[in-house]
Amino acid sequence: MLEAEIPAAIEHGIRSYQNGKFAEALRSFRSVLTDTRLEDHQDDAYFWMGKTYIAMGEYEEAASNIEYFLSSFQDSPLKAEGLYQKGRLLYLQRDFDPAIQVLYSFIKQYPEDLYVANAYFWIGESLYSIGHFDEAEEVFRYIDEEYPSSYKIEAARFRLQLIQFKYRENELVKLLKISHEEYLKAVEEFIQREKAYEQALSEYQKRLAVVLSDDLQEELDRLNARVKEQEIKISQLEDQNRQLRSQTGSEAPGQDTTASRVSPTDTDVIRELLNMKAEALELKEYYLGLIERSGQ
Repeated sequence: MLEAEIPAAIEHGIRSYQNGKFAEALRSFRSVLTDTRLEDHQDDAYFWMGKTYIAMGEYEEAASNIEYFLSSFQDSPLKAEGLYQKGRLLYLQRDFDPAIQVLYSFIKQYPEDLYVANAYFWIGESLYSIGHFDEAEEVFRYIDEEYPSSYKIEAARFRLQLIQFKYRENELVKLLKISHEEYLKAVEEFIQREKAYEQALSEYQKRLAVVLSDDLQEELDRLNARVKEQEIKISQLEDQNRQLRSQTGSEAPGQDTTASRVSPTDTDVIRELLNMKAEALELKEYYLGLIERSGQ
């Protein structure tokens, strides 16, 4: 802050700082450090050099100057703001826990300082950055209620809105996570059921093979062989019928050509074959059903 007795070099440096001419500001502040006549204003020079480096984004240089200022000039009228700037600098360096500690220390030591509301704001920002949204919300709400004319009031209210959106986002992520977990669980259950089904099918096939391995298998093989023989005979009879039709030409309308070509004996054979097929199929179906029921 400016005072009547502040030398021209400091005043010029501050104006340069305010106008964004940081290199020029640093030259002015350094000139104070080399002028033995301005020894009493070195605290101003180090303090403003620290603020200038913060504005330039050169945080290590800023920290070096702020620390030197705080440790060397205990009685400086700028000490309160120096402590505040240290806390803000720690936040900018993403040292959030130390920033919170320093800023709370500043508030405790200087509860009536003009920068108290700003200090609360950077505490809230630090809490927000490390994911402590509940605590950050309390701090921002405190600023809104206790410091409505603060320079940081709009930023604090904006953060409150962001925190509300963050809550909703977290809830959505939680729901999506639950849905994803349920999906994975369903897939796992499906795979387990598939394995159980395959195992059951394998056991069923084994039991079927065992049951069919003795007399039943022999009987079915015999029936299948007999059916195959009769099917060959049916095929031969059908070939004979086609040959006869091609030799004699088509019959008069309405006449049963098949009946005229197939002898009663052949008809009996065909009927017997069909009956045999039906019996064989029924026999297979009966034993498959028996095995399935016994397997339950």
